Amino acid sequence: MRRFKLQLLFLGFIFVLLMLINSDKCLADSKETQKYIYAVKLSELKIDRELESYIKDGYVCVKLSEDLLNKNFDIKLVTYRQDKNFEEHYLSVFQTKNKIFRYRVDNKIIAAKCYLLKNSTGVLLKQLQIDSKDSVYVNVYREQGSKIIPDFLVVRGYTRDNERCYASSMNITQLSEGDNKLYIRTSMPRNMSYVEGYLEYSTVKSTRVHEVAYDRLGNNVYVVATYYEPLLENILKDKSLIIKAQPVYYLYLELIGYDFSGNKIALSSRNMEFDLRKLLYTEGYAIDTNIINPNLPAGVLPERWEVKAFTSDQCKDFLDWALNPQTRDLFVVTTNFSSSNTKYLVIKGYNENHQKIYLSSRNMLIKRGTIDTAIIPNIDIDVKNIKVETVEDKANLAYIVDWCIGKEGNLYITAVNNTDNDVLYLLIKGYRKDSTDIFLTTRNMQIKRQTIDTAVISNVPTSLIVVAVKVIINKPNSSYFVDWQLDKKGNLYIVAVNNTSNNMQFALIKGYDGENNKIYLSSRNLRIRPNTIDTNIISNIPAFVKKVEVEMIPNKSLASFVVDWCLDKQRNLYVVGVNNSERDDNLWLLLQGYDQKDQKVWLGSRNFRVRKGTVDTCIVSNIPDYVKRVDVSLLPEKYGVTVQQKFFDKTQGKLCMVITNYSAQKTAKFQIEGFDSKGKVVYRSVYTAVVKEFIVGTYVIYIPKKGVEKIEVKRQ
Repeated sequence: MRRFKLQLLFLGFIFVLLMLINSDKCLADSKETQKYIYAVKLSELKIDRELESYIKDGYVCVKLSEDLLNKNFDIKLVTYRQDKNFEEHYLSVFQTKNKIFRYRVDNKIIAAKCYLLKNSTGVLLKQLQIDSKDSVYVNVYREQGSKIIPDFLVVRGYTRDNERCYASSMNITQLSEGDNKLYIRTSMPRNMSYVEGYLEYSTVKSTRVHEVAYDRLGNNVYVVATYYEPLLENILKDKSLIIKAQPVYYLYLELIGYDFSGNKIALSSRNMEFDLRKLLYTEGYAIDTNIINPNLPAGVLPERWEVKAFTSDQCKDFLDWALNPQTRDLFVVTTNFSSSNTKYLVIKGYNENHQKIYLSSRNMLIKRGTIDTAIIPNIDIDVKNIKVETVEDKANLAYIVDWCIGKEGNLYITAVNNTDNDVLYLLIKGYRKDSTDIFLTTRNMQIKRQTIDTAVISNVPTSLIVVAVKVIINKPNSSYFVDWQLDKKGNLYIVAVNNTSNNMQFALIKGYDGENNKIYLSSRNLRIRPNTIDTNIISNIPAFVKKVEVEMIPNKSLASFVVDWCLDKQRNLYVVGVNNSERDDNLWLLLQGYDQKDQKVWLGSRNFRVRKGTVDTCIVSNIPDYVKRVDVSLLPEKYGVTVQQKFFDKTQGKLCMVITNYSAQKTAKFQIEGFDSKGKVVYRSVYTAVVKEFIVGTYVIYIPKKGVEKIEVKRQ
């Protein structure tokens, strides 16, 4: 019996022991199960403590304690914007040497707070290392039961001096449980020593730059950026949606290089492509890396690079520039969303007093829908500030963009030529500020069609103030005056265009007094090469001339002709004539004077010597005071001695005859008969005229007989 009790006691002990073991196992199983229950939402993650943080140079900087290095830790980063809105970012971080974790934000973030999280997302960065010359090895470990998958991975590379020289990225769409061995294969700097990185769980999706690194040895800039297209995200959620997708989505990057002092000294650009397939695979939100070699001129060595990113809606008319003060290279970055593959740029340079002293231009070839960079060398050393403008492309027109006078009397003129000609006719008007003298000149500007260009006219007086530069619209197959100006010293500036095949053009100059009476005439044979514009200066215009008109004399098919004439108050008759004959010749001028009742009261003539193929001006003095108006005509060449015109003044008994001699005769006899009012001959005489060869002359004969009403003259 006693033995039986001992057996029962032993069995009871064994039972209790087994129960205890089973209880411990169940407790352990319970703890094991509890360990792998992870947060379903990021907002469920609990905060352990706040980490010290601040904002510097576009990064949120988080100070790390020694115990956070060389292992994965999760943080919650809260950023605050100027409009008081905030955003929450969840990151899994792996740092090895740097005790400052940096997270790039945009320039509208004004404050940030960082919190270390208690419980894990179940995904951690287990290992990061340089695998080879072009590969980084990353081990991402996913624990069993984890619910949240990060969107992407960012890796940073550093030199031994802890300078950031490398950046790369990877989109993460799925992770298997356990180790996930990932390889990022990109070109890497030769002096990269170690890598660090972080995983991001994208609660805030945006198109922006996430990381920039500068490889000084290779002169490469690494840019990591994300692109977010909500339409593609929505179409994956709702298959019934129909959107117009494009094969490639562009992120337009501007790279800005700074020197040690923070001065902008270089620019570059890149069209970063996100193809449709990648965006669909990543549900409309993707990260990518571009390696950019800015291809800078010699001597341009930025200390650091900053990168700005734009979508097409943000940079329709984007234009930026930077002048390197040492190398004198001008960098221009712009976008092109026009219908042309060329963009016209004008470059305006200013001195330290903000005076415009320099102009240049550029026909920038840039594909539609892209961003690109132009580098313009040799900007003038006196230029301290630069302004670059896009010039409107006016179809089928030629026009002036701008002008200025620089140092040493250089006049810069920038023009656009959208015509079918390779030459523009320019008119430059101005005056001298020290004497108010008028200035007028021209330029035949050689400029290719459909381009912008800048002409430099040297030796322009520095005291000159240019008030207008115009493009003259060309009138084919004709010659014409563009403009003229009379200065106070009696210099008449005339601008003319010659579109004929003849290199000689005739100018008629009309002068007026203060009451707009024509009181002066002159002419000029203008030598202008065919199909050009030119300026002529006529000196010694009389001071009494207050206004001038200039006309182009059309070259008639006539052998010779009178162009114009006028009578001034000093009784001087100005006559302008053209000789189109094959010889230097006398133009025989017939002068007929009229009184204030418009009755003929005077007759005269003039031998007007004009060289062949030219225009000239003669002045006939001492016109009688009683003559108020004069008619001038050209007498025909008749062989022999001929009375071309006669006039009998009954009141004075004076007979005036204009006689031409187109022969070698020396004298000629004329019978003169006078008739009274009834037609009866009451006077008869013979007049012998001494005539010179090949000239015209005026002869005056006094008739002594009173009562003569009419005179007839016959050649004997």
